[in-house]
Amino acid sequence: MSFFIKTEQKLTETQNNLSTQADYLKDKNQKIKCLKIEIKDIKKTSSHYLEKKSGKLNSLLESHLITGSNWIAFKKNFKKNIPIF
Repeated sequence: MSFFIKTEQKLTETQNNLSTQADYLKDKNQKIKCLKIEIKDIKKTSSHYLEKKSGKLNSLLESHLITGSNWIAFKKNFKKNIPIF
């Protein structure tokens, strides 16, 4: 296999990896936006005291935030695939 073909394959793989990571982050951001809107709406209703007591929406929001380990994995993958940054 020629160097050019190997390089093209590596570039394609890198682009796919970064695209997958970007899609994952976009999805997480969208879910976070929706949850924040839901929390804001609940705070405006009489159900606010129930949410405050159970905190289920806030817990769900926290679960969608990028954790330290997720960020480290993304950063490692990004640096591996795009070392010039």
